[in-house]
Amino acid sequence: MKTESIESYLRRPYHIEIVWSESEDGDAGWVAEVKEFRGCIAQGRTREELLRNVDRAMEAWIDDALEAGDPVPEPRADASYSGKVLVRMPPYLHGELAAEAERQGVSLNQLAVTLLARGTGAASESRERSAPR
Repeated sequence: MKTESIESYLRRPYHIEIVWSESEDGDAGWVAEVKEFRGCIAQGRTREELLRNVDRAMEAWIDDALEAGDPVPEPRADASYSGKVLVRMPPYLHGELAAEAERQGVSLNQLAVTLLARGTGAASESRERSAPR
């Protein structure tokens, strides 16, 4: 049975989650996790350093799996989202959000989207590997 090369795996569109991390003792930097490779994590003080380190971590993870005869997972399929979601909330919160939307002169939907984007977009972003290096 012929095994593929590490380089052929690295060209696949694996999902990498990147977040900014700050510890209680003041250390800060970027952290990345390859979602398909359990335990494959890298860190870097800059995004450039992080991306170099995540490439090294992936190479090591794949090499270890191939040496052990373990399968290397395929990239997971991208989920498809409609952009619609139903959120149930207490009536008092609904009223507060509606009042804030009115104060800002936006729809309740636009306010909710803005608040959700701030809550998730500022804390993390995802990067997909889609182009060969």
